[in-house]
Amino acid sequence: METPFETTANREDLAYFAALQNAHPAEAPCHTAKLWDRRAEEWQKDFVNNRKGNFRVNSALNYLTARGVLQPEYDVVDIGCGPGRFVAAFAQKARTALGLDLSPKMVAYGKEYLKAQGTQNADLQVCDFQSLDLDAAGWRGAFDLVFSSMTPAIHGTAGLEKLIAMSRAWCCNVSHLYKRNALRERVLQEVLGRDPQPILHGRSGLYFYSTFNWLYLMGYCPETSYEVHHQEVRITPDEDYAAFFTSHMLDEEDQREEVAKEVLLWLKAHAGPDGTILEESDTCYARILWDVRQKTSRQDYRAMLQED
Repeated sequence: METPFETTANREDLAYFAALQNAHPAEAPCHTAKLWDRRAEEWQKDFVNNRKGNFRVNSALNYLTARGVLQPEYDVVDIGCGPGRFVAAFAQKARTALGLDLSPKMVAYGKEYLKAQGTQNADLQVCDFQSLDLDAAGWRGAFDLVFSSMTPAIHGTAGLEKLIAMSRAWCCNVSHLYKRNALRERVLQEVLGRDPQPILHGRSGLYFYSTFNWLYLMGYCPETSYEVHHQEVRITPDEDYAAFFTSHMLDEEDQREEVAKEVLLWLKAHAGPDGTILEESDTCYARILWDVRQKTSRQDYRAMLQED
């Protein structure tokens, strides 16, 4: 029996949002274990130097707890878990927490972190989610919450379908929408002579937009929420920070050693009497939460418009 969201009109809409989901821009990096192993080293330095705080982890933990999505009897999995910070936090609330990541180094650092935290009910595994066979792994419908945050592991509708198939209750995805960094904007203007603009996470924004619409047309009831995080930290300008700043906050064309040297000179020249400079930022995160058990049919919206 044909359901309303399988009508020709809605199939066209689904195809449109699926195309957005499945698009892979030519400039997008090829996400390999080698690439993420390199980033694992960078992230570890950032954690050691306190450049990565716990806001995202605490925010997700508080949100999911308030929504009743983390329960003592729940089993949770984090897709693209990186160094396991979310996994360790979820393990505090759930029965078990599992993290999957493409990078062996991410998993190794994560296991060290879990051990240091004394976490007993969590594990991390090296896993290529794109090629994962759910049935062979025994993970079809195995989790009460399937979580992912800003990871390319969930790419395209095939990734979404696999994520949903792993859940027997909830799914949650977190995306980056934009970031304003006052220090970055000053550097762009005063060092590079560029018009300062916010960092727009275009691919993440597109993913958020297409994910919500695809889920809705598929009959789910996705719930969205947004959170803006304001952060102020004092930075000591050095070569490591200049390199970090250049690679993370400037366009690819400016990610050069000579630019990093100019940035370092500018940062040192603008440091205060204590040798530090203020880095102030506002970052917007978007969340989509849905219950895989709640799925309904959708009307033919185009036909409704024609009737009017």
